[in-house]
Amino acid sequence: MVIKEQNVINKHRNYRLSRLICALTVVIVSAIFMACGKKMGKIDLESVEVVIAQSEIALDQAYLTNAKLHSPQLVKSAEQQIDSAKKAKDEKDGMTALQKAYYALVDAQVATQEAMAISREKELNNLLDERSRELKKIKAEIRKAVVELKQTRSKMESISQQKDESIEKLEQTIQEKTDEIRQSKSQIIQAQKNQSKLQGRYNEIQIEYDQAKNKIKKYQKEVRQYQNQLDKAKSEVELARRISEKAKNKAIVQGEKYSKQIEYLNQGRTVLEDHDLLLDQKIREARAFVENRQVTSPIRRTGATSLSQNQIVNAQRTLELWNQDWWNKRVEAHLGYYSPQIQVEQTIIQTNGEKYSSLNHQQMKSIIRQMAHNTWTQQASIEKPKIVAEGDNLIANYRLHKPSGYGQTQPILYDIWEREVWIEEQNEQWYIQKEIWRIYKDVPKY
Repeated sequence: MVIKEQNVINKHRNYRLSRLICALTVVIVSAIFMACGKKMGKIDLESVEVVIAQSEIALDQAYLTNAKLHSPQLVKSAEQQIDSAKKAKDEKDGMTALQKAYYALVDAQVATQEAMAISREKELNNLLDERSRELKKIKAEIRKAVVELKQTRSKMESISQQKDESIEKLEQTIQEKTDEIRQSKSQIIQAQKNQSKLQGRYNEIQIEYDQAKNKIKKYQKEVRQYQNQLDKAKSEVELARRISEKAKNKAIVQGEKYSKQIEYLNQGRTVLEDHDLLLDQKIREARAFVENRQVTSPIRRTGATSLSQNQIVNAQRTLELWNQDWWNKRVEAHLGYYSPQIQVEQTIIQTNGEKYSSLNHQQMKSIIRQMAHNTWTQQASIEKPKIVAEGDNLIANYRLHKPSGYGQTQPILYDIWEREVWIEEQNEQWYIQKEIWRIYKDVPKY
């Protein structure tokens, strides 16, 4: 601020001094020019043109130093003085033209000096601002260094404290390990005593082992004898199974014969009673067979459920869609209701026994695709499946049947497929988590 005020004072002082010098110069030069050359009034014309040209050169230099921005009044005054000098020259007023030209020269030179001074002042101010910013940056770095130094001292105090605590813990640990070593030594001495006792006991057990070994050899001999008897029994059972299979085939042939006879006897009303009696007998046989072969579920039912009524309705709707996809032959859509972690328990029941197997997801999908090629039908008496709620699941039972694969002309034997479906909600969607299959092969329709 002080530099700027001093510059303003100097500028006005220089301007007044330049004006005074200019006036004296005009008087002296006018006196000289009046004595020689072409006369314009009493002033030489060439001298006026020279001074005007010098004024224009000084004005161009003022333009180059950007004086029009920094000293617009002086530049404007110089321009006006040059115009006035040219006008006075044209009017043959040499004294006035010379005076105006010198005034323009002084104004242009002063404007140039002021512009250069202002530019230097700006450069100096920019330099001072830059130094000030650097000083602030250095002060900030010093403050940051002081803070980091305080933090470092705090950390060193903390580390020193931790060191003292670690030394104390280490001394305590050494004392504990020393106590443990003493205790271990006493335990080793006790173990050595126990080892002596155990060695004596081992010798006694070794004697008993040798005696038991002899008994085992005797038992092995008896087991081989029993094994031979068992192999003989298995051979007899296999022979009995073959005989049973032959009897079954014979029964099938006899069934075909009975079917033909029934078809023939249906032509007369007198044979209806015999037909009904035969049918009742076959139904009783089928029911007895199912009762004897029924596989009970290993899961104990409690009847208790945590499902709301709305959940039960949604689960029933899902089961209906699953069932419709089956009967509409949309097998892949039907398989879409199963969880990838599905557990399928399959029991195939035949006259020669039962075969149980557990199926994974892929095996189950393969079997269902095979089953879909068969002409299954649903019994009219159970079109609406029995559905009960159990825990977090809804359980539904379906029964399907089809003629067996023996190709008799009058099918009296059937394959029955009972499906017990366990459906559970996962992420607001219902998926079949478990299914129990009971497949009865070659049984009468009941």
